Amino acid sequence: MNADTYGDTGGTTGFFAELSLDTGHHEVPVVATTEAGSSVSTVVTVVVDPDMTRELAYITSIDVATGTIVADYVQWLTGDEARAAAIEDGEIAEDQEPEDGYYIRNQNPRLRTISVAPDTQIVLYVCYPDTGPCLTRESVTLTVFEQLTANPASSINMEGWSWYGSGYSPYWLTILDSNVVQIEEQYLP
Repeated sequence: MNADTYGDTGGTTGFFAELSLDTGHHEVPVVATTEAGSSVSTVVTVVVDPDMTRELAYITSIDVATGTIVADYVQWLTGDEARAAAIEDGEIAEDQEPEDGYYIRNQNPRLRTISVAPDTQIVLYVCYPDTGPCLTRESVTLTVFEQLTANPASSINMEGWSWYGSGYSPYWLTILDSNVVQIEEQYLP
C-alpha cells in the first residue's frame, strides 16, 4: 500500500508504507506522531483482491441516474520515464525536464463507460478556507461529485470547503467486477 498526505496534517507531511497481506479486507491502524510528541491515529481499510485493478483516468461525465461514469484512461509517469515520454510526444525539448517531475500521457482517445457501485467511495482534495486545514481529503457521494463537476465553484456553498482539483484533475479508479468501487483524485502540485 502506498499513501501520501499533503498540507496541514498535524505536522506530518507524508508517509509511505509497504504491506504484505493475504486476500481479503484488512483494518490497518495508522498512528502519526509529531516531533512535539502529539499523535493522530486512524484505521485504514485495505482490500486485497487479485481481480481488482487501478486505472488513472480523466472523468469526462458522470450520470447518477444510470450509475455510470465516462473515463479516458491515461498514464502517470515520473522520473526518467516521464522525461522520455514527454520528449517522444513533443511536449518538451531534449534539454528540458517535465514540470513538477511528472507527465500525464494519453495515447489512446478511447472513452469507456463504466458502472459505478452505489457505495463507491469518492475522495477529493479540498481546502477549508476559514477554518483550515488546506489540502486535506474529503469523501463525497456520487450525486455531490456530479454536482461539483457541473459547477466546481459551488463546493464552498454546498460543503463548506473549496475543491482543490475543480474537476480538472485525473482520478485513480479502483475497479472490481467491472464496477468502479473507489474514485480518488490525484494530487497535482
